[in-house]
Amino acid sequence: MATRIEIEYNRRVINSLLQEIIARATVTVNVLSQLGTVYQSLPGMEMAAYEAEVNALEALLRQFDDKVNELKALLEQMDDLAEPLNDKNQLSLATLSGILQNSAQLALLDQITGATPRPASPPAGPTP
Repeated sequence: MATRIEIEYNRRVINSLLQEIIARATVTVNVLSQLGTVYQSLPGMEMAAYEAEVNALEALLRQFDDKVNELKALLEQMDDLAEPLNDKNQLSLATLSGILQNSAQLALLDQITGATPRPASPPAGPTP
């Protein structure tokens, strides 16, 4: 079953657009490289700075993907521990339910299951 993890943050640039921006910037840097030094130093488009921004953004995207993979691995570890513990909980509850006998012991069982309404004891009849 897929798990969706939400982080409260309003993205200004979603990942698919981020990838498009990186791809377009990479192509732009390649074009500037092919055009030669005169074009590589145009104001606001200096190729070295442009390329550094592309590399920095790519590195951040890789870091993000690595964090997502870390979260997936963490979720898998949690599942690996939770499943047998859940089985142990159920077995313990079934075992204790079968061997506990008096109301004080059964009241302790309520700590595991959460209080469940028990049928009221019949009122004591008149004593002869």
